Amino acid sequence: MSLTQTTAQQRTLFVRAGASGDGSSWAAALGSLSEALQQAHRGDQIWVAEGTYRPGHERTATFHIPAGVAVYGGFAGTENALDQRNPDAHPTILSGEIGQPGIEDNVYSVVTIGAADADTRLDGFVIAHGNAFDKGDDGDPHRCGGGLYVDGSKGAARPVIAHCVFRNNTARVGGAVYLNGRRGTCEPLFVHCRFEGNKAGVDGGAVFTDARDGGSAKPVFRFCHFEENEATYGGALVNAAGNGECMVTAEQTAFHHNMALAKGGAIYDVNASRRCRTQLTDCIFERNLPDDHSEVFMGYSSMNRQLYRLDRGKE
Repeated sequence: MSLTQTTAQQRTLFVRAGASGDGSSWAAALGSLSEALQQAHRGDQIWVAEGTYRPGHERTATFHIPAGVAVYGGFAGTENALDQRNPDAHPTILSGEIGQPGIEDNVYSVVTIGAADADTRLDGFVIAHGNAFDKGDDGDPHRCGGGLYVDGSKGAARPVIAHCVFRNNTARVGGAVYLNGRRGTCEPLFVHCRFEGNKAGVDGGAVFTDARDGGSAKPVFRFCHFEENEATYGGALVNAAGNGECMVTAEQTAFHHNMALAKGGAIYDVNASRRCRTQLTDCIFERNLPDDHSEVFMGYSSMNRQLYRLDRGKE
C-alpha cells in the first residue's frame, strides 16, 4: 500500500488557537490541542496551526500523545498537504508556561508519550518552559523531563520526534527530555531536532537516557543539534545503564557550547555495569565545558567515535 493510499484512509483533525469548530477542517478547526488528542485514535493525524498552546492550568497537565497518532505543527492554517507546511515560518509552540510569570508553577512535562510504535510521531513543534524540578525518586515525572517524558517502563516506547525544538526547559534530571527504559524498553528516534538552553540540576542538561533496573534504552539522534544546555553532569546528554542496557547513537549531530559543572561537557556515560555504550558518527564537538581535554566527552565505556571535528574548550 502506498503512502498516499495510507494517508487517505486516516482521519485528520485540525487545530487552530482561538477556533471553536469540530476539527473536521481548517475552517472548522478545534481550538484545543488537548481536545484533539483526546479524540484521536490510532492512525489519525492532528494538524496544528501556528500559535502557542498550553496543556492546561495545573502543573500535572501535559499533552499526552496517544499510541499510533501523528501530530504535526508548523501550519499557517490553509494547507492541504503536509509538505506545504513551514515550521520555521509558522512556529507552533507547546508551552509549559502557566499561571504566574516565571518557571516555579510551570507544568512538569509539556509532552508525554507512553508505550508507542514508530507510527507515533511528534513533528514540527517548539517545546518550551517545562519545569520538572521537584524532589522525588528516580523516574518520577515531577523531577524528570521538563519538555518531554517518554515512558517505556510499562511497554515498548519507539516514537519518532522530528523537526522539533526543545528550548528553555528545566528538570532535576533530563532538562528537556527523559527517556525511561527502566524495567522496559525505550527506543525513540530524534530526527532534525534542536536542543537549546535547557538545564538540569543534576544529570543531562538536554537528555537523560535511563536503562537501569534491567531495562533497555536505545535512542537515536540523527541530524540533531545541542547548544547551550547545562547540568552538573553531562551538559547535553547523560546515559545510564546500571544493570540494564543503554546504547545511544548520534549521527551527524552537533554539540556546541554545552556545559557541565562537574564532568562531561557534552556527554557523560554512567557505566556501572559496562553495558552503557555511545556510538558517534560524523559528529561535531565545539567549545563544550569544562575545558579539560578529557571531559568534553566523558564516559567509562568503549566508544565507536568517528568525529567530524573536535574542538574542546574555549577558543
